[in-house]
This record gives sequence, structure tokens and C-alpha cells, in this order.
Amino acid sequence: MKKCILSFIIMIGMVIGIMIPVKAEELTPLKESSSSYLFSTNDGYERVKAYKVDDQHAKIGGVTVEKYTSDFKLVSQTALNLNDIAPTGSSLDKLYSINVYEGSNYNFILTSQVNTNDDVKLPTIRVTRYTKDWVYSANCELNASDHHVQVHSASVNSGEMMEHNGQLWVSIGHTGFAIGGLNHQGKLNFIINIDDMSFVNSASDLYHSFNQYLTTCNGEVYEMELSEGARCVYVEKLDATKYVGGWSANWAAGSSIRKDIFDFFSLDERPGGMWAYDLGGSTCGFASSDSSSRLLSTGLSYNQDKLKANVLDKSKSNDYDADLVYNAWICSTSTDLQNNDLKYLTNYADGGETEVTSGPYLVKEDDHKFLAIWGTGSTLIKKYDEKGRELHKSGMIVYTSGDGDKTIAKKIKDARKIQYCFVNEYGDPISSVSEIPGKLKVTHLAKKSNGDISWCSGEGGNPVFYTIHSDGTNTITDTNPTYDLKDVSFSDVTYVYDGQSHLYASVANLPDGVKVKYTDEEIKDKDDLEKAEMASSHSKVGTYTYYANFYCENQYGRLINDQAKVAHMTILPKDMSQVRVAIERKKNGTAKVKLYNGALALTENEDYSCAKEGDIITYTGIHNYTGTLKVNVGMKPAKSDIKQNTAKKNTKTKTTAKKKRVTKKSKNKVTNSMKNVKSDEGPKGTTYQKLQLKCLSANAHSMKVDWKKIKGCSYDVYEAQCGKVFKKITTTTKNTYTFKKLKKKTFYKVLVVAKKGNKEVSLSKSVHIYTGKGNATKIKCKGIKTIKKGQSIPLRVTTNQKVSKHRSIKYESGNKNILKVTKQGIKSLKKGKAALYAYAQDGVCTKMTIVVK
Repeated sequence: MKKCILSFIIMIGMVIGIMIPVKAEELTPLKESSSSYLFSTNDGYERVKAYKVDDQHAKIGGVTVEKYTSDFKLVSQTALNLNDIAPTGSSLDKLYSINVYEGSNYNFILTSQVNTNDDVKLPTIRVTRYTKDWVYSANCELNASDHHVQVHSASVNSGEMMEHNGQLWVSIGHTGFAIGGLNHQGKLNFIINIDDMSFVNSASDLYHSFNQYLTTCNGEVYEMELSEGARCVYVEKLDATKYVGGWSANWAAGSSIRKDIFDFFSLDERPGGMWAYDLGGSTCGFASSDSSSRLLSTGLSYNQDKLKANVLDKSKSNDYDADLVYNAWICSTSTDLQNNDLKYLTNYADGGETEVTSGPYLVKEDDHKFLAIWGTGSTLIKKYDEKGRELHKSGMIVYTSGDGDKTIAKKIKDARKIQYCFVNEYGDPISSVSEIPGKLKVTHLAKKSNGDISWCSGEGGNPVFYTIHSDGTNTITDTNPTYDLKDVSFSDVTYVYDGQSHLYASVANLPDGVKVKYTDEEIKDKDDLEKAEMASSHSKVGTYTYYANFYCENQYGRLINDQAKVAHMTILPKDMSQVRVAIERKKNGTAKVKLYNGALALTENEDYSCAKEGDIITYTGIHNYTGTLKVNVGMKPAKSDIKQNTAKKNTKTKTTAKKKRVTKKSKNKVTNSMKNVKSDEGPKGTTYQKLQLKCLSANAHSMKVDWKKIKGCSYDVYEAQCGKVFKKITTTTKNTYTFKKLKKKTFYKVLVVAKKGNKEVSLSKSVHIYTGKGNATKIKCKGIKTIKKGQSIPLRVTTNQKVSKHRSIKYESGNKNILKVTKQGIKSLKKGKAALYAYAQDGVCTKMTIVVK
């Protein structure tokens, strides 16, 4: 394969960034962190935390620097300006991960953006330099030019940065530009001069490198990485003269020599080849001893011989790792890369209930003493029947298999303990293994000059700090904030029977850092909470009691015992008068009646009983239905009979009949307003403000919408690809609906009709939704909010919509007597106040109040 030369354009920014300091007495808990880095400082510790926007999205909502005393008391929080770390051309909603490194004179943050179109001029990676006080000072951005292969995407959080001789050495995972329609994965190494943030050079390969670690030993730079392409872990000696740009078709780019230290089996006999199964292992730690010229590497792995046997066993094609457990290994390698000494730190038995779940991490205390630390947990195997229903109740969250053809075995891991020991430079344990309760979630460990090694776990406003002292003892500092739950409220939820399973989940004013687990019985002990099953879902008519168990989101899952609350969910029977009737009349004079609750067909003796008298059938609801429904199944009268009967009536009767026919015609017109509607804007009479239909989310094959409820109404939901006839999808009493199995990268239109009985109350505006990314989620309107009577003003509206426009932004006045929407903007008609709605093509809206003086 032809080797391509890589060139980078350096973009250096020297503008002072914005920081937002917060006083200690004003500190508040933050949202769940995406990654957390703990560093040692002269007067205590420093924690750099990137936190997510919310629990449903992975993107970063902010980065804060938290200062702690030596005993982990929070002193200050500083919010960094995301614009300082985002690569040029990226939007803040595309920041998903960061990497942080605190050097001797500067601090650094590494970020990247996805180069969707493989644009050679788009900066894909940024290294931002800060002072030690976290004031922005400069950055270096990297991009490709002259159509050479470069970064499509980068895994910056899985790589590493390191200072060496006044330069910043960086190694990360990345995918290259598309080759044959595929973006192959590998590693990218590059060097930056720290003093002026100028780029030196790079080396990269596309050999599926999934973990990268850097260290120095006796003035030389070494790297340890896991390569799926080479099916091994190897240590390599890096050589700056090998950093010549471009990428290598071989592995270990940028190195002069390398040494395999751990081999994963490679097998092409299984369908799909070696890519059809996992490596069964990972790496986590890398350190060195200068005086002994040794390199230490750590990782975890399945028993590779057993994994190979299982992969070859056709009966285990879907669960070849179900009976295997992970164990931790450590390898000592000479710096000339001539010899290895591999040994295991743990020896958990396959098929057992314990395995290594994270780590082992490695921290150097001195040339002859290193801390190895790993997390362990229980291994549970769950069995499912042919319909994907769980057979074995394990006391944990139920996961369905999604495979309806065969019995599936699934392994669920639940970390509960942290283990550690000290080892020497040859990987030999020099202390016994100690144990701490809790989950091991580490991004970076901090070491003090006295030998203390600390890290931070825990989410939200409740971080927990662990310290392992040089003598092997440990200290746990749980910040353990108190939570005021007096404003937390639970509303009793009511559904009307629709055949669907419902699970209670309606909580308001829940503080950050507190989670709720709903159970069928009250829980008073933490261990009981961990073992308890989630509350059952229900589909049948009845009232169900749920216990809301509050717990603190840290590694303990601390239960807040005295705050448990009770909530209820009621499923009411469906009234037979609301059931949809479908009559199939046959030529022989008979009629077949089908009853539907939405798309759910009713069954005699399960949902109703029936009695027939003449042409009238009376259906009486039972079990999940109530009330009665009378259906006339007689044949329709001939038109000649209608004319004859009408002619015999007097004038008053004719007038009455005419009025009745007009009323019936009008009623049918309203009821059938969506019949055969092809216009993308829907029929006449639609309005936005009553239902305010909008898109909540969309991906390649589904989209979710919601709308405002109107008291006493049910809702007919219509959908179609844009340009085609609307089709009724369902009738529901809820105010949300999710469309599934859609065609990706396609525009769909949705319209909702609110009805009381058979009468339409309101028709929403049609919204246009793209099955993919780029739909509008925000809309802003800049303009005058107070105007004079008779005045006309234009409106300036912006959205974050990325997909093509099917229609421009629309406006609607809440009071047309006061405010009129024109082509140019709005015009005031008389004094008063009126709401103005501006909505995008997917229904996302902003509402303003316009005052007319």
C-alpha cells in the first residue's frame, strides 16, 4: 500500500481565556462526570473534571478545576471556557472526551473532533496549554493537507501525554481517512515543542491500536500498546527520527525496536476470521525503573487457550466467553527489549463468581517499589428462553437478549471490591494483597512526595477519595454531602389500559448526585438495595404500589434510608365507547365485527362478552375493559328506500332531516380531515400553539415526538415520508410517541390530531424530522418585544439545525386581534399582550410575549 506523506498546519492561539471562579461558600454539586483526573499540588490536590450534559447524552457539558486541601476539603471550583479547548470548526455539542496532563510548568488539555467528510483542512486535534493557575496561554492544532491520509476521528481519552526534554510527546488512538469505504483504526504519535507550542512531527499506523501508554527510562522514551491487528501487547522504544509524518501499514509506528510481551490467540478458522471474536483482554499500566533498566506493564486477560477452544466450539458460538473470567497479569521487560518476565497477580478460577473487572493500574513509588491496583467483582450468568425471557432471577437489573431464536447466556459484571499490592521492578509482589470495598473507577492517580497514592471515584457532588499509604494502609474520604429531599415529589400516575407494559417513573426536584431505584417493596439496607430487583412493570388494570429508594451516586451506592417514599400507578379500564369498530360487510348479508384498542385487537371472553338482538350486538367490557358498546350490523338501506321515505315526510320533517344531514356531513368532514392528505404541510385548519408538536430525538432508524395534552382528548398520530400520503399510525391517550424501524437519512412528516370521541378538537402543525443527526434542538429569536400600535417589525431567528431545510421558520400569533404575522415579520393591530411562537421545521419552538403600546 502506498505510503502517504502527512503534513500538519499549526494554528497557535495566544488569546487569554475566560475562567469563572466560584467562592467556597457558593460551591454546588455538579452533574455526572465523564472523566476525572486527580493531581497532587504543593498545598493539596487538584481535580480536573469533565462532566456530561445529562444522563442521556455523552457529550461534555463543561470542564471544571476543583482545588482541595491535603485532607480533601473542597476549596474552590473554576469553570474552563469550552471555546478554549474546542478545535477550530467544531461545535461544543461535538465534544465527547478530553485528556488532561499537568506538567512541570504548564497544564495541557487534549481534545479532538470527528472529521466527518475527511476534510484535509479541518483541524481534528487540539492541544491547549494553560498556566499552572489554569489561565489559557496557547494551543496547537493539527490537520491534514494535500489530500494525505490523516485523522478521521481520535480516541484522546485512551491515550497519553508526557513531557520529555522540553517537548510534549503524545500517543492516542485514531481512525484514518476512508480507504475502500472503511476508516481503519490505529495509533497516532506526535511531538510538540512546549515553549512555543510548535509542531515537530508525527508517526502513525492503522493496525488497530486500542491502548497507548508512555514512560521514560534513562533518558529514552518507551511506549506500551495493545494492538488488535498484531493480536498482542508490545513494548517499543520510540525514536524521534522515525517521526517522519504519514502512516505505516505496519505496527509500532515511530519506534526503532519492539518486543511482544503478551500474545492473544489469532484464529482465522472461525467464520468472520479473527475479527469475529474479542481479544479477551486489555492493558492499563506502564512504568519504569531507571536504576534496574526495567519496564513494567500490566493488563488483564482471559485464559487464552480456553478462549480459543471455546471459539472453535460451534455450540458456544454466541457465548464463547460465558464461563471465562479475567485475571490480572504483570510483565517486566529489559530496556534493551531482549527479555520478558510475565506472571499473574490473580488466579481466579474460570466458571467462578469473581474476576478482575478494571485495571490493574500501576504507580511508581520509587525505582524498586510500585503500586499495582485493580477492581474485582462478581460474575453472574443469566439464561433466557427462546423468547428472550429471563429464566434465572439474579437480583439485578433484567436484560433481555434481543434474540428470539435461541437460548442466550449473558455475563453481567458487578464490581464491588478494590485490591492492591506492592511489587518490585521485576513484577514480584513485595506485600500481601489488601482489599477495600467499593468500585474502582480511575482516570489518573496522584502521588505525593511522602509516598501517598490517591485517586477519586464517585459522581455528581459526592466524590470519594482513596489514599493508599506507603506502608500499605489505606484511607477513604467520603465527602458525603447531605441532601435536602423535602422538595422531591412523586405524582401518582394513571394510565388507561392499552395493552402496553408501564413502569412508574415520575419524580420531580431530585437533587444532583441522588438517584432513585423503584422497587416493589421497601428497602432499608444498602446490601438489600443492591440485590433487589427493579420494580415490576404492569399492563393489566389495577393500582400498583412502588417504593422510591433514594441512594447517593458514589461507589458505595449509599442508601438514604430515612427518605423513602411511596408512589402509586393506576391502570384504568378502557371504556368500550372508546374502542374502535371495524365492520366487514359481506355480499351474503352477514357482517364481521372487529374491535380495536389502538392497534390492539380485542378478544371475546378475555376482553368482552357479547349478546345479539336482531341487528344490534351489545359488547360488554370485562377485565381490562368497562362499559358497553352497541353495534348495528344490519345491511345499509338502498338509496331508493331513502328517497321514498323522505318524500312521504312533511315540510317540517324535510327541514329537520336536511338539518340532520348537514350536521352529519359537517361532522364527517371534521372527522376525515386527514383522509388522503399528501401535502407536507397537512390539511387546512392546523395550528401550532394548542398541541405544540415537536421532535424530542431522532437517530438512524427511530424518532420520538411529544405534544401538549388537551384535557379529555385522545390523539391520532399520522406519519409518512415527506412527499407521500399521511398514514394513521396509532391512537393514544399519551402525549408522546416513538416511531421505529424507519429508513435512515430520510425526512419524515408527523401530524397529531386531538379528538374527543369522534370529533376533532385540534390539528397540529406538520413537523419534518430527519432520521439522523442535525435536527434543530434550539431556536432563538432576537427582536423587539415591545412595539407600538400599527408598527411592523422584522424578526431575526436562528437555530442550530444542520440538515437541509424543508421549510423556513414559521410564526404564529397567540392573539390575531392584537398581533398579525406577515411575510416580513409581525404587525401590531391594537394595544395589549400577545404570545408569539417561532418554530423550526421539526417543531422546536421559542415563545415570546409581545407588548403592544
